[in-house]
Amino acid sequence: MQGVVDASGYELPMSQEQLGDALGLTAVHVNRTIKSLEADGLISRNRRRISFPRWEALREPGRFFEPLSASDATSIVTGYRLRA
Repeated sequence: MQGVVDASGYELPMSQEQLGDALGLTAVHVNRTIKSLEADGLISRNRRRISFPRWEALREPGRFFEPLSASDATSIVTGYRLRA
């Protein structure tokens, strides 16, 4: 998708309703989650443009950390080590 993604963020090519449908969530839940991430300074929005001013901090809510080796069974499922 040339022109949609760059180093600082991406252009979200769908509405919050479409995103909710794809994720099995209501548009209201998607909206509240996006607003919460924005209020916490983890994302910024300008229309459909989503940017990540604090990329490292964004990893915390998802509990994503360093990638695991392929020999670790959990890495096959998630690709990341979850903090205990």
